Amino acid sequence: MGWWNAYFVSGPSLVNLIFTSNTAKSGGGIALDNSNSILLNVTFNDNSAGGGGMLVVAGSPILSSVTFSGNTAFNATGFPSQIVIYSRM
Repeated sequence: MGWWNAYFVSGPSLVNLIFTSNTAKSGGGIALDNSNSILLNVTFNDNSAGGGGMLVVAGSPILSSVTFSGNTAFNATGFPSQIVIYSRM
């Protein structure tokens, strides 16, 4: 995984952070799985992974003043993505 991973009902608050130049299988900068994290003033630059700068699998994260730039996702669509969101049904 990338720099930060939050799994299963965790909900950290991330404030004034920059995730840059990370590479991972899932979320390049961050992977959230069933997480209700709060991200405030966070930047994701030049990360690459299956989820680009951010991968969200379920959960309800809150994003405010979050910037995505130059991230690349190797997802199933084959299109570049800044953020990839999956929902469990």
